[in-house]
Amino acid sequence: MNKRLFALITIVLAVVTVVTGVLYAQEKGNISTLKTNLAAAEAQVSTLETDLVAAEAHVATLKAQVSTLDAEVLELKTTLAEAGVQVTFPDVNLETAVREAIYYATTPGGQGQAIFENTCMMCHTIGGGILIGPDLKDVTSRRNRDWLISFITSPDQLVAQEDPLAIQLVEEYGGMLMPNFGLSAEEAEAALIYIEMYVPQVEPLRPQCTRPVRECVILGGGADR
Repeated sequence: MNKRLFALITIVLAVVTVVTGVLYAQEKGNISTLKTNLAAAEAQVSTLETDLVAAEAHVATLKAQVSTLDAEVLELKTTLAEAGVQVTFPDVNLETAVREAIYYATTPGGQGQAIFENTCMMCHTIGGGILIGPDLKDVTSRRNRDWLISFITSPDQLVAQEDPLAIQLVEEYGGMLMPNFGLSAEEAEAALIYIEMYVPQVEPLRPQCTRPVRECVILGGGADR
């Protein structure tokens, strides 16, 4: 009887030992998993802190840019006011107004007109149709502005570089290449602004004379009396 009891106790103790070992192993595994999860969470927190610092720096940069833009807008409004150009922000014609304001504020009087009359008018019109070269009315709406400045300042170079648009123009106008007048980019810009601002001068119509021909001629001051 004592032997059987002893054996039973021994078996129970062995089972308890095994179960305890299994539970310990499981708990140890859970602790290891928890440690891994904790390490991952700490790494994620560290990454978020780094992102937060970067975001704060970006916000500071954006604030500085906004401040710079505010200063530029204020300066632009002052320039427009000094040039006598009234612009309400935002304005669909803002770009044109800005160009005109800059033109008036920085360009010597009549420079754009002088450049056009001395270098362009022999071959081009503004709204008068094709002369030797194309009509330049609305040219800044039909062509890229940077390309126009490049073509005005160095047409021969664009053709040498086989610029497709430059070559097309040469072919369309009988193989004639626009001369290189040695204009600067600033002078080309002044000419473009003048073209944009150009308003054709319309001669006033003379009133018709209902008197006899001789009296009309005398009133007009154009014939012998």
